[in-house]
Amino acid sequence: MNVNGVNLRLIDTAGIHHTEDYLENLGVNIAKKFINESELILLLLDVNNILEPEDIILLNMTKNKNRIIVGSKSDLPIKMKLSSEFKSQIVFVSNHTQEGIENLKNKL
Repeated sequence: MNVNGVNLRLIDTAGIHHTEDYLENLGVNIAKKFINESELILLLLDVNNILEPEDIILLNMTKNKNRIIVGSKSDLPIKMKLSSEFKSQIVFVSNHTQEGIENLKNKL
């Protein structure tokens, strides 16, 4: 993918959660590997839902990484409560209205 003249390779990974299932656990471990190896992380959070324990794990796991927190579904009522530490890092976007998409591209 090319955004504003910059070539990007986007990888959609499994969420980070505890599981006893072998295949799911494999996906979680692959996601952790990509987090460690990535130059930039786009951490997508659905702001129309409350912050889940898995979201907090990802926020903490990536806090010392180069990341952009992407708050999706911003055209809907925002139910997610984020601490001020994270609020300053979030880019709100809506696929439905396209609001925030250009801002996200510029951040990349």
